[in-house]
Amino acid sequence: MQTKKVFWGELALMAGITILSLGITLMIKSNFGITPVASLPFVLSKIITLISFGTWNYLLQIISIILLVALTRNIKTGYYLSLFIVIGFGYMLDLFEYLSGYLPVNLPLQVIYYILGFLGVAFGVCILIKSCMPILPFDTFVRDISSHFELSVKWVKTSFDLSCVILAIIFGLIFLGNIEGIGLGTLICALLTGKFVALFGQRLDRRYQFQPAIKLAGHS
Repeated sequence: MQTKKVFWGELALMAGITILSLGITLMIKSNFGITPVASLPFVLSKIITLISFGTWNYLLQIISIILLVALTRNIKTGYYLSLFIVIGFGYMLDLFEYLSGYLPVNLPLQVIYYILGFLGVAFGVCILIKSCMPILPFDTFVRDISSHFELSVKWVKTSFDLSCVILAIIFGLIFLGNIEGIGLGTLICALLTGKFVALFGQRLDRRYQFQPAIKLAGHS
């Protein structure tokens, strides 16, 4: 029987945030459609350009934690850690968005950007889930709302994603006069990301055992 290698959760967390933010940036560069949960901060960054996409991302994720605490009347240590994590995630998004400005754009490259971006998003999410560390606030919101109100995680996640997309469409039409950042790629991402996350997870589980190097009490 093959012995699994230990993959430290802290390292997986950093890798997951980096890969996920790069994947989102490449999907934006492709112009085929952004991920559902990133659609709202992306549109808001186009409406109020003084606030960057990364900043809008962590502001909305912080609001989701505040709403979660208000609805469940419960606060956990992991929530504080999630807030620090998402701020780093926001800065990473802005860094990759800046660097992506140097990438050439044509149709064949846009297809490549989308495929790499989609795979990056799925793999990044997978690594974050496997890390055994506090997860990003949007995911924490879905997980804890479904647990607190005894609802299906799939139903809460689908409702959350649809809410983000609908709000993004409404704000885009009202303030920009068009639908910004949402396209066929958004639909593909909504339908297939979960399947690819599970596929990557199965392959990682065959070789690695994820565990944090530093045990954090009550981080979940």
